[in-house]
Amino acid sequence: MIRPLHIDSQGALLREATRGGEPGGNFGQFSRRLREMIWVMVLLLLGLTASSAAAVEERLILRFVADQAADQIPDLPTGTEASAEREYLDESREGGWWLLTLPPVTEESTGGRVLYFQQAHTARIGLLLPTHEELVWRQRIKAPGPAWGVHTDLPVLLPPELDAGGSLLLHFSDVSQRRTAPKLAGLDSYLKKSARLKAIFVACASALLIMALLSLGFQRGFDDRSYGYLALFSAFSAAYVISMSGEIYLLLPGGQSLSTVGSAFERSAAGLSLVFSLLFINRFLQLEQRRPRARRLLQVLVWAQLLVVISNWIQPQNPPPAAALAGNVLVLLAIPVVFIEALKALRDGMKSGLFVLLAWTPSLLTLCLWIAILQGWLHSQVDLLPLVSIGMVLQVAVLSLGLAEEGYRLRRERDLAESKANLDPLTGLLNRRALDRRLQELSAAADQTGGPLTLLFLDLDHFKRINDSLGHAIGDDCLRHLGRLISSIVRANDPVARYGGEEFVVALPGLDVTGARALAETIRQRIETTPLVTADGTVHLKASLGLSRWQTGKDTVATMMARADQALYVAKREGRNRVVVATEPGAEDGVAILR
Repeated sequence: MIRPLHIDSQGALLREATRGGEPGGNFGQFSRRLREMIWVMVLLLLGLTASSAAAVEERLILRFVADQAADQIPDLPTGTEASAEREYLDESREGGWWLLTLPPVTEESTGGRVLYFQQAHTARIGLLLPTHEELVWRQRIKAPGPAWGVHTDLPVLLPPELDAGGSLLLHFSDVSQRRTAPKLAGLDSYLKKSARLKAIFVACASALLIMALLSLGFQRGFDDRSYGYLALFSAFSAAYVISMSGEIYLLLPGGQSLSTVGSAFERSAAGLSLVFSLLFINRFLQLEQRRPRARRLLQVLVWAQLLVVISNWIQPQNPPPAAALAGNVLVLLAIPVVFIEALKALRDGMKSGLFVLLAWTPSLLTLCLWIAILQGWLHSQVDLLPLVSIGMVLQVAVLSLGLAEEGYRLRRERDLAESKANLDPLTGLLNRRALDRRLQELSAAADQTGGPLTLLFLDLDHFKRINDSLGHAIGDDCLRHLGRLISSIVRANDPVARYGGEEFVVALPGLDVTGARALAETIRQRIETTPLVTADGTVHLKASLGLSRWQTGKDTVATMMARADQALYVAKREGRNRVVVATEPGAEDGVAILR
């Protein structure tokens, strides 16, 4: 079997890719490790999510009091005046008053108690506490509450006067008419939950930003817009996670000023995340070449989402709810399109379709539920934002892995094609074009370093006689046999080429004439003593060899090759089956014969 060829850096890449009998073996190992890291990260985040629900909640009794504005505070109703017990805060967009009846402190709620509101994303809540003359307001982005709480919970630390239980009035309004359930928990328990949720949001946003930077680096390295789209998709996903959780307003300098346009910023981050994800899908699934109609449909969704993003900034401090609805509807419309195209790509044998399905399925199922809750179509008190954040991380990670594998496959195929173009199809050695390029590199290095470089020119003796008497098939076997013999003797980094017909050339960087002459004599003797055994008999071979040395600073590849060819001619003239070394330019005979 012909040994691995040493062409150049691409040839080294070919050998590395084919090592171990499986193309991409090293990358496959890297892919497995990356997948393991992704799953470990996701499991850790899911564990944090599960443990974040550990706050010990106490039961509250809710009763609707009056449908009045916040400046018209009603009196506390008696038991007969209050309405029936409710499970959620809801009613009109304009707002109304509610009576909350609190249980007394239990042993689990030491250190104070926290009243917080789940899924109150668009709600405005005012509490009339015993120790306050005015209402204590809570509203996501504008007045989310103390920094130790979860931004979306709108937490309120209740005064000690309510430890024994009692009632308080609450004003509630929500433009989306979404149901909101107030919760009551001990301060220490709530702080643990808050810390875990904050860790999830910050970790997810950080992971997305890191993957965005990595994708941007790959985009610069490979000049592939797919990486750029993936980088922007990941960056805007990170912006959405960190803004929806509210941590951006606390962590970033000037975050409080950003809170004045918080809703517009959050919606824009979500919209642009969808835009660049669809642009990425278009390139990743090759829809422009495969599915022009689907590509046009995705373009319509992209432009529609961009218009929605712009509409959010017409009134950035109070963007219209219709814009949020339009953006969410576009997400829901894009989901089936992407899934259908991923399935068709998978049917066509494209591995990218599988990666899209693996990436989008868990993320978008959660996202659909999240949108339904945000729009008030689904009433659930399960906080899906941590799961949505984890789903985004998993989605970008899987797509990054899929894009990396696809890029590596294309590069490996290109390298294999380039390598084959540099090889002689009969012997598997370098062809003449590849040898010329390699000699230019070696001669330039020899001029720079002053190191020796010797060229060996070999010709099989009486090859025409072999072809005429035994046939061209045996002649081809002789050439392959000769190529294997030469490759088994020279060093791993010595380029071996079939120059044409029965002529072979070996470049010997780092070897002076003495060492090269000894190596040439070894090759000559090995050829003479290692006949080719065929089914029709044994073929004995002999070869003539010519050597020339590179003249540092005053030589060219053509002149060095001409001297080696002249030395080979002398070897033929003097009786064949011998090694001849060309003398320095200007010598009387031009060559010196080794006998």
